[in-house]
Amino acid sequence: MASTASTYSNIGERNVRYVGELLNQNRHGYGVYTYPNPYFRYEGEWKNGKKHGHGKLVMADGSYYEGEFQNGEITGHGLKKWEQSGSTYTGSFVDGEMDGKGVLDYGKAGAQYQGEFSRNCRQGKGVLREADGSEYSGFFYKNRRHGTGVQDYSNGEQYDGGWVSGLRHGHGQHLYLDGSTYEGQWKTDKFSGQGKYTHCSGVSCDGVWLNGRPLNEASRLIVEGYGIEEDKLTIPQGELFSLQFLIVDDDGVPMRGEQGRKFQITAGHRNAFNVKKIFKQSSILEMIEVHERSEDQIPTPFGYSVQYYPVTEIPDDLLDAFDAMIASKDGKDEVIPVLETKSKKKSKKPDKADSRSNSNISAYSGYALSTPVDEGLQRINAYLRTFQPVHTKLSDIDANLNFCNLYLPNPHEAFGDVVHGLEEQDKEKALLNEEVVQDRSRRNSAKSPKEQLSSEYVLVISEVTDPPFLGERLPNAYVSINVLPPTPSSPNQN
Repeated sequence: MASTASTYSNIGERNVRYVGELLNQNRHGYGVYTYPNPYFRYEGEWKNGKKHGHGKLVMADGSYYEGEFQNGEITGHGLKKWEQSGSTYTGSFVDGEMDGKGVLDYGKAGAQYQGEFSRNCRQGKGVLREADGSEYSGFFYKNRRHGTGVQDYSNGEQYDGGWVSGLRHGHGQHLYLDGSTYEGQWKTDKFSGQGKYTHCSGVSCDGVWLNGRPLNEASRLIVEGYGIEEDKLTIPQGELFSLQFLIVDDDGVPMRGEQGRKFQITAGHRNAFNVKKIFKQSSILEMIEVHERSEDQIPTPFGYSVQYYPVTEIPDDLLDAFDAMIASKDGKDEVIPVLETKSKKKSKKPDKADSRSNSNISAYSGYALSTPVDEGLQRINAYLRTFQPVHTKLSDIDANLNFCNLYLPNPHEAFGDVVHGLEEQDKEKALLNEEVVQDRSRRNSAKSPKEQLSSEYVLVISEVTDPPFLGERLPNAYVSINVLPPTPSSPNQN
């Protein structure tokens, strides 16, 4: 039977002290032992002279371990606290080290790890919660994320996939705060290998990536299609036309696999119309009025600048009506300007018959058809009256970009001034300017086709992807348009 005694001994000329139970002169049972280094003190169970069973090892700074001991070593389940940092670990120990499953609270740092340990390191499967609210659930190796795991970031982003030494590596998917996503191969925290990136702007790129960028990057637009020569196109006046573009890299290789870039098209006229423009509210040129007030010019790579000019597109369901409208202008239905004169100002209000007739009037560009038109013409007139800018277009998976059924009004239509809400003196000037424009148009139309002057336009295709894909937009593309005047009508058309 063990006896209780206080023993003092001199081991290696160092004073040691034990107060507790003995068996055959060995510490056995419960006892308190003060080490030669007074920093440590043990109180708990002993067996055959070794700490064994439940005990508590206390350090002078207040840190301690309390739990199981085996054959003199901290092995088994226990609790360890670090006084200075406030960290605590509850779990399995082997030979004094955190090893097995446990929970480590990082005290003042505010983080917590719950999972598997090996030799004091986070190793195996576990969950790490950071003080900023981020959380990682997955595998670790030597305290780092390693293997597969899900990282929920404090800003709301998430990555689910492979890790190597704390970095995203292998296959994985990242969901970004702005709604962008990437799924594919990673290397040292960057897109590398086959992957698909879907940008919050709607652009997606499915291909090979290297160091966070596509292996082949889009660099420019090239224009394609029938009639295009050196970025120049010639079309007859009044005809619809279409433009096809291809997005290519620096080597001219089409960027197939990338789609969704957004583009808009604007137009400019090379010649300056030296007539002060006065636009009616809701006119087709309401947009141009704004630009002319600021005297904006569009620079071009052709050695000159151009003034903004209207360009629109005709929807598919209005194509037949548009053809009918053009035919009516070429035939006996004369196009006349709608101008408010002094005499008209005091004229009586139109009767019901006049109102019915006026319901067929097109306010497009300030002009009206003098004869009744069918429902289709009314629809196209209403469409042109409100002037619909060309809708933005998206590039497709084969790197194509198409603008179809484009229409440029002729200068006489576009720059016919409409008098609206002006003082009498300004109205007279506007009417005089209108006569000048009409006279120029009549004189040009009276010439033979060879003598008539063609009109020069420039179309500017601009990327408006927002926000820009990978932080950049493609440079503008420019197409020079030479619009030939219409062929004079034959006698039987008059």
